Amino acid sequence: MSAGDHDDPMNVDPPSGQTSLLSWLFSFVAPREAPPWPGLKENGRPGTNAPPPRQQNPPPFHPNAWAVEFPSNWHGWDEAKDERRFVRSFSGGAPHNNVAARIIHKASNLRVPPDNVSGPSQTRGSRRSSAKKAKKQKKGWKISRKEVPPHARGLQDALHLHARILMRRLTAQSVPTPIPASVKASFEARLSPTDDVGERLNHILSQAVPPANAAFREVTDFLNTARRTQSQISNWAARVAEHHLSAMFNAVSNAGLLSFAPDVFSGLDSLYNLAHEHVFVHSFRAVAALFAYSTIFEVNLALLNDEHLLRRFYRSFVFGHLGEQAGIENRHPGQVAINIVKNNQTRHRDDLKRYRGNQIVDDGFCRAAVKAVAAEPDCHSEDEEDPNTGQRVAHRKPGRDGAVNKFFHALTQRRDTTMARKNRRGAWHPHARSPERLPATNLSRSLPTNVPIDYFSPEFFNDMTVRERASYMNNGIALPTEQH
Repeated sequence: MSAGDHDDPMNVDPPSGQTSLLSWLFSFVAPREAPPWPGLKENGRPGTNAPPPRQQNPPPFHPNAWAVEFPSNWHGWDEAKDERRFVRSFSGGAPHNNVAARIIHKASNLRVPPDNVSGPSQTRGSRRSSAKKAKKQKKGWKISRKEVPPHARGLQDALHLHARILMRRLTAQSVPTPIPASVKASFEARLSPTDDVGERLNHILSQAVPPANAAFREVTDFLNTARRTQSQISNWAARVAEHHLSAMFNAVSNAGLLSFAPDVFSGLDSLYNLAHEHVFVHSFRAVAALFAYSTIFEVNLALLNDEHLLRRFYRSFVFGHLGEQAGIENRHPGQVAINIVKNNQTRHRDDLKRYRGNQIVDDGFCRAAVKAVAAEPDCHSEDEEDPNTGQRVAHRKPGRDGAVNKFFHALTQRRDTTMARKNRRGAWHPHARSPERLPATNLSRSLPTNVPIDYFSPEFFNDMTVRERASYMNNGIALPTEQH
């Protein structure tokens, strides 16, 4: 190199063998022109004399951005593309399978804020991911049914029944109530420090003598309450053997608890709630291992050794489900019962949609218009059970034609007849239905969106707006006239 060549900033020797390629790349952090690689053409191919183009504002370098060392044929950033990736030049342009030529860029999918200003990513995928994480954090201890593996759902059902038995909550409407301060004070007094340890031990032992007799009395009272209560939960609870119930209530008494009443309105890490959790887990494992719930649910006994799983199920049900319902009932008294009735009505409408749709297919009605008559939950009316007679009484469905009502009744009767023939043991008992009709509710007033026009009665259809009628005009006609 001549002496005059030092004045040209573009004519600089490449890094020598004593200088590592990685240390030379650290010089890119400085805001100066990148030293060129000699012998490159403008298109990045190996050449003889043409210098490479200058690199303006090279991207910032992060020391953790590279997974492997740079190969000798790396030639800088491709500024023509709006993402951070490498320009790799191989001789002949053929793809290279050498591991040394595969450069893993950890930050290739990241969007760096402009001017090196830190901040959250604004891509659509990152926003969705953040929303999912926030929703998961808000969920708390509650575990949905879909998250539980099928082989563990029987164990979860048995654990829920165990909690309701200990808490004396034998209906879905009964929720935990706030714990009085005197109950917590009585429990904490048993564990408070004292100067006379012998007196304290004698006091605890004197209180622990009658728990056996008290447990038997509690079992008798509990069974009487379960037999008087009309619910599925009470029916399951009455099927648990008395000696298992006695062991459960005896464990609560021996732990120094007046009753099993966890405080769902406070944190679960308190000494009071931790004592309840400990008693619950160990009492459940003891009675479940003796097949206390195996005649009611399909309990996988191998999962009883997983104490972490049992504690998660307990916290999900007590502090997640029951705690949420207790908060709703505390803010709006009576709202839990209203929500349960609405959920049951909605679930029963979904059942009607499913089995009536299946019966339409079984009877050979293949036309799409006929299937559309029962294809939506809003096509069906909700019903509820009469507590006096036990019959199911349906609400009126405004706007539905009488021919559709008769068609639905015929489908229900045919389905009951078919199920009675299939069930040889006689366990199929269809619900008794009352011919009376209850007044329409807000749920029954909701209209289906894609049904034939003869789903509606002529009077109701003519009272619709022009826009509403236009949305049903192209759906066709499903049923023949009543005389046919």
